[in-house]
Amino acid sequence: VPVADAEVYSRLGRLSWGESPIFVAGSTHPHEEDTVRAGFLQARTRLPSLKLVLAPRHPERSGEAWRSLLDASLHCARWSRLGPGTAVAPDTEAVLVDSMGGLSALYTRATVAFVGGTLIPVGGHNLLEPALAGVPVLFGPHTEHIEMPTAILKENGGGFRVRDAAQIADRLVELAGDREKSRAAGSRARQAADSLRGATARTLALLRP
Repeated sequence: VPVADAEVYSRLGRLSWGESPIFVAGSTHPHEEDTVRAGFLQARTRLPSLKLVLAPRHPERSGEAWRSLLDASLHCARWSRLGPGTAVAPDTEAVLVDSMGGLSALYTRATVAFVGGTLIPVGGHNLLEPALAGVPVLFGPHTEHIEMPTAILKENGGGFRVRDAAQIADRLVELAGDREKSRAAGSRARQAADSLRGATARTLALLRP
């Protein structure tokens, strides 16, 4: 059931992590999540304050994703259970998004984002959601369905291709460990997304009779 925007933004305030950097991995698939989780854990050895928000592409897989986080000995919380008056405990390391809706809002809290469907041969999901939120975007090698935003984000330094857990970890430490660098890359990501939205609007105007 889609979550109303007001409720989503209310829940954002319950991510009581202060100034801790947040890695939001959205629209993830099986196997891909293993790589994302491994990269996050590797990054935490150098950046212990880093937090993870994991949003599987299909919420019906949340049980499987939840078990994988627990198997990694992470202190976790479920997004759906952050009700009124409930905030994540300060020592919570990961939040699993187990309901539909809200990913665009969650990207606004990210320091770095990863977009799924790209580490496995799916072809990629929407890179513009985190880019429009002003967040640097990580994506894997399988971007056949999103080649234009991939190319523009790479060219202007707002997006970064990663192929394995080690590369995810390195980018997380580089960006989440340096607020100025992440803000600058996020600003470039937003510029890239804005340019694409403008190009789409101009194309549609030309196609109108």
